[in-house]
Amino acid sequence: KVFAPVTYNRPFRGVVVRTASEKTVMVKVAHRRAQRIYGNFMTTNKLYMCHDEYELCNIGDEIMIQKSKPYRKRKHWKV
Repeated sequence: KVFAPVTYNRPFRGVVVRTASEKTVMVKVAHRRAQRIYGNFMTTNKLYMCHDEYELCNIGDEIMIQKSKPYRKRKHWKV
């Protein structure tokens, strides 16, 4: 088997689900992973708190997020 190289800082594509906080958006990212035994693809959703410096994102927007320096305890991604 040939495995893809591990990239720790690759961007994720997600959908904005919440913009209530100032300069912060909640982004839902769907990860598709193959099941170990049978190989079926399973989708898992995860929420990320992301920094939106200029507050340009609205609910329902599809955006790219990338790892960055920690802004708060749970917020270390940026739009």
